[in-house]
Amino acid sequence: MLSPQWRGKYMAARPSWEGHLRLSLVTCPVALWPATTEAETVRFNLINPKTNNRIRMQTLDAGTGEEISRSDLVKGFQIAKGEYVLFDKEELDAVKLESTRIIDIEKFVPRASIDRLYWDTPYHLRRRGLRGDPGRHGQAEHGRDRAAGNEHSRTHLRHRD
Repeated sequence: MLSPQWRGKYMAARPSWEGHLRLSLVTCPVALWPATTEAETVRFNLINPKTNNRIRMQTLDAGTGEEISRSDLVKGFQIAKGEYVLFDKEELDAVKLESTRIIDIEKFVPRASIDRLYWDTPYHLRRRGLRGDPGRHGQAEHGRDRAAGNEHSRTHLRHRD
């Protein structure tokens, strides 16, 4: 149990993604959880030192200087300096890839073959629990599953050398 000084300071972690892990003919429901937290990250506000007020960011048109409502904005891809192809939400939704929510393991590769760029954000891949909470099963559920041959365990992505 947390001591009174820490209660309410940390939110429970939530999975970043939920789906299935498939290795050949075996499929298991899993959830991807962040392995680190930003709970202790120091965050600063921009303050006007003369008034001690926070600064508010505004959405301004770069050409006219007029304030624009965020609901009126669309996304654009720059093809040349000052030239953009514009996309509205419906167009972006139409080209969005459909997710199968399945991680297919095709093969294991040597650790050295994975660029360090992909190691920046660590995650845990865990079996999704009976009640949606991985790894925190009551003894009764754990006993029934163990008797049925279903072991509860925490699954981590590991690299084979």
